[in-house]
Amino acid sequence: MMVGNASVFVSYSRSETSRVRWFVEHLQAQGIHVWLDTASIPGGAIWREAIVRGINASQAVVFFATKVSCNSKPVLTELSIAAEVGLPIVPVFLEHVDLSGELHYLLVRSNHVHAARSRWQTAAAIDRALGIATAEAG
Repeated sequence: MMVGNASVFVSYSRSETSRVRWFVEHLQAQGIHVWLDTASIPGGAIWREAIVRGINASQAVVFFATKVSCNSKPVLTELSIAAEVGLPIVPVFLEHVDLSGELHYLLVRSNHVHAARSRWQTAAAIDRALGIATAEAG
């Protein structure tokens, strides 16, 4: 179960920021430190190095799967690094996507979350996949 200073790396396509932001805020409200590129890479930093440090400092990766993110080379690299270091990856399918063979290979043993009609239901499923004990929300 993730508690206290737990840290989650968020892998997504930057073009999907508006779809991901609410879930990031939800995790933060649960006391989870969320590593998000737009907030976690300081100006002037070498972003590839910052991403690797962010993955290595995290206890899990939440991957927001969309048609765009599933075709993103940076996302695939992030997931490959996470798998290499043995981090659990929680794919959250915000829409139906056909996974490439490489993504399927990386995610085959993951506890998948499929977007529900309510974002609260989806958030609760993410919490369960991460092992976060939360109170029921409206």
